[in-house]
Amino acid sequence: MADLIIECYASTADEGNFQLQDKFLGKVSITTLSSTSQSAAIPIGTKYVKLSSDATATVFFAFGKGSITATTASQGLYCAEDEKILFTGINAKDNNVIAARTA
Repeated sequence: MADLIIECYASTADEGNFQLQDKFLGKVSITTLSSTSQSAAIPIGTKYVKLSSDATATVFFAFGKGSITATTASQGLYCAEDEKILFTGINAKDNNVIAARTA
């Protein structure tokens, strides 16, 4: 089964021409991804995440407050097309949960 690793950051820093992760808050994971949505709490203050997965299918994910369900209409990490890492904002600074599922 595939895993989704979520590295959580409070902000980014600008190093010349590159945006860099800054203020690391912690790492959480959702293990044994399947076609059923699973969720995990992310640290308070998270505004930016680095998602990585060893899945061979698309991993759909969504952020929410309290609870959220990922669907096949959610944003995706396209592992089937060799996209294994994705940096993204969490859509709202008060979101504290991520949900994920495979296609």
